[in-house]
Order: sequence, then structure tokens, then C-alpha cells
Amino acid sequence: MGNGLMIFCYCLVAYGLSNMMVFGSGPFRIFEHIRNISAAIGEHFGQLFTCMMCFPANFGWVMSLIDWFLLPGIAITPFNIILAGTGYWWLALLLDCCFTTGIVWLVHHVEEWFENEAEKADTTSEIVEEEDPDNIEVDDITGTSGSVSFTDDVIYLKHNGEYSFGYLDIDDGCGLDVGKVVRELGLRDGDRVRVTIERED
Repeated sequence: MGNGLMIFCYCLVAYGLSNMMVFGSGPFRIFEHIRNISAAIGEHFGQLFTCMMCFPANFGWVMSLIDWFLLPGIAITPFNIILAGTGYWWLALLLDCCFTTGIVWLVHHVEEWFENEAEKADTTSEIVEEEDPDNIEVDDITGTSGSVSFTDDVIYLKHNGEYSFGYLDIDDGCGLDVGKVVRELGLRDGDRVRVTIERED
């Protein structure tokens, strides 16, 4: 196995284990039990298993130590690969600690960014009015995703406080073209429309 592939596999394992340890429950809830026990021992000790920066940092130096002294013939961690044969085990330990926490933290934040973007997309594809919402401008409605799909919903559209459009029964799998609705209401840019969505049970 090439060194680049080994480092890539190491990064995947480090991220996977960190993610399971910090957020997962695991078989027989083993990771959850570890987090609970560590938290009971002490607040700071408990943070080692609930932080996506702390756990991979400790995983990095422990794996570096194991790799250097117990598995000298198999270079696994990045800086055991780079510094193999130099005798600088202490430097490899420190650098593996920094590299592991850095790469896991980076991947974690990239994943969170994609999740946030997906949530924003879901939010903008729904037009829902709360109990006392602000008015929604026409541009805000037509500038979402272009169309909003509902299943077995009844859509009520208010214009200037009155039900000027009545209601629409949306069949299963059918999409509501928001732009078309706005045009049929005769709304112009700058007009405001209140939208209420009620689900039929």
C-alpha cells in the first residue's frame, strides 16, 4: 500500500472513530456508556469524548506512540511514515496529534456546512406562516426554489388580509407553482401576501 493511500485511510479511520465516539451510540450503546462514564469521572475528562477536537488529538498521539514502539515494521500514522528511521519519535507523536485533530476538525466543519446548506434549502422551499408572522414579500416567495411541492395539503393564500385565492387541494406528488399563484392573484413586486399552510389529517 502506498504512503498516500495509507495516510488517506488513516484520516478516514480517525474521522470515523471520532464521529462515532462523540456523536454515536454504537452497538449495545457502548460509545454512549463511555461518554457517560467519562463525564461521571470529571468534567474535563468527559470532554475528551464529547469534543471533535479533543478526541482526535488524543487518538493521534496514542496511535503514534503505538505505531512507533509496538508496530515498528508498519508505519500507519502520517508522521511515522514521514519520519520513519529518524528516531524522532517525540516529534512524530506531537505532529500526529496536531495533524489528526486538524484533519478531523476540518472534515467535521465541511460536513456541518453541507448540512446547514441542506437545511437552508429545505427551509426556503416551504412557505409557512406562524401565529403572528411578518408579511412575506412577493420577491421572497418567487425567489425561493421556483416551485413548492406538498402532499395532501390545503393551501390558503391571503392577500391584504382576505382569502382572495380560496384554497387549493394539492394531490399526492403534485407540485404548486408559486410563481403561477402569484400571477393569478395579480400581485406585483412590492405587494405583500400572507401564506398559511394547513395539513389535512
